[in-house]
Amino acid sequence: MKTICKSILILLFFTNIIPCELTSQVLQNTIYGEFRNNYFGSKIKSSEDGLRFAVKSQESLENDIFHEYVTIYKNENGVISQLGDKIDCSLNFTETIDRGYVFFDLSADGEVLMIWYNDKYFHYEFKNNEWEIIHEMAIYLNPTSIRARFSLSGDGRTLCILNSNGSNAFIGYYEILTYKYINEKWVRQDFELIQDFDSTGPVELSHDGNSLIHSDSSPEGNAEYHQVKVYDWLNNQWTKKGNDLLLETSWNGGQFGLLINYDFAKDAKSIVIGGIGDDTSFFMNSSSVRVYEYLNQNWVQKGQEVFGYHDGDAFGVEVDFSNDGSRYIVSAPFIDELGFSLEGVVKIYDYSDTEWTLYDTIAGIEPFDLCGFSFAMTGDGNTLILGCAGYSESYSQQGKVDVYSLDGSTAISEGSSLNANPYIYPNPTNGIIQIKNIKAGELKLFNQIGLEVFSQSILPADISASKSLELDLGALNAGVYFLQIEEGPTQKLVIVAN
Repeated sequence: MKTICKSILILLFFTNIIPCELTSQVLQNTIYGEFRNNYFGSKIKSSEDGLRFAVKSQESLENDIFHEYVTIYKNENGVISQLGDKIDCSLNFTETIDRGYVFFDLSADGEVLMIWYNDKYFHYEFKNNEWEIIHEMAIYLNPTSIRARFSLSGDGRTLCILNSNGSNAFIGYYEILTYKYINEKWVRQDFELIQDFDSTGPVELSHDGNSLIHSDSSPEGNAEYHQVKVYDWLNNQWTKKGNDLLLETSWNGGQFGLLINYDFAKDAKSIVIGGIGDDTSFFMNSSSVRVYEYLNQNWVQKGQEVFGYHDGDAFGVEVDFSNDGSRYIVSAPFIDELGFSLEGVVKIYDYSDTEWTLYDTIAGIEPFDLCGFSFAMTGDGNTLILGCAGYSESYSQQGKVDVYSLDGSTAISEGSSLNANPYIYPNPTNGIIQIKNIKAGELKLFNQIGLEVFSQSILPADISASKSLELDLGALNAGVYFLQIEEGPTQKLVIVAN
């Protein structure tokens, strides 16, 4: 078994980092894919306590049938075993472009499994030692849509479906259909949430199914931005909750699609949003994560924005929030931090003293590991079920899933894995900024077309005991800039007029 310790040793080899005590420990079992190109761990959903979790894998084409499977596991006293037979979600490749688009969700108690494939929704429950289909719903979806997604509430009693009714995946309008499980039947609610825009992000329901978060391109169909919106279910309809959040998208030339993703805390009063980016800048495809909390009927940013490592790393394509909103996990599965290709990385942050502090980092150790392509965290934030869908050992791209304990008492020391990035606040600013976690080196500021507009050598004597530096950029014009220290990651800085 390869643990996080081995991952960190690889990091030490490449980056001359001093080792220290690690806080995350892999548990007894690692589950491996069974075949070449199995991509085991390409999607993971977990019950709230982590004692049941579902994993997606695939097999190659055979007679025009593309095989995808969902396998459910149980965790008993740290021993992981399969629960029932794996579910075959075979797709007829000749009749759909949704190759590989099998979506599923698991209720918080692990008793209800909802799967969408072949244009149908299948409601499974575990009975008589096997997963039985309880209900089957044939709900029309645009056959060319690649955005057909849904969310199941934690109690397994509310289902929201995102459906495109346009002529293709990006033209037309989107609707969110709501179903309630009443008297052992899924009953469609009369109210439909319709979005008249060119593209839209996923939908996510709160634990109790009474809150919904989704996003659409904005304003007026501009795909460079997303409006993230939150709704509450009141009087049998979705009612807007607080202000819309206008955020840049991370598009990556269409290769990976819209990467924006989000999750609720259990009380639906905090949200984490990943995949925020800006494809209009010189530093294309940079992305970040923000947390918002609901205060005085508005969504207000909580703590600093956390940025990815480099262009196209897909930082924030997967995010997960603890029940109390004090911990989130974010992945960058396409990161090349070790000098390899697409090894991937997962980062865990805790909220303390008005800021998000790096708790631990888990990195892939081989090219194309795709560490963090999917993962799930338990509600208490103490267990991580982590997929490395591209991992290769016995077979090429067989994939694997590890289960980690995250219940260490202290945050990871700086430098024990990938270094904590410097971050800027306030951001936006009127010119005076603080940079925390800063190190000595050459600081540069670039405008949106990549021209250097400011530089300063940062000496050790310039840095305070708290590893912070105050900088006055008030002489610069209002606008969007990108700050870089040495050859580190770039961070977006917005300067507003005084």
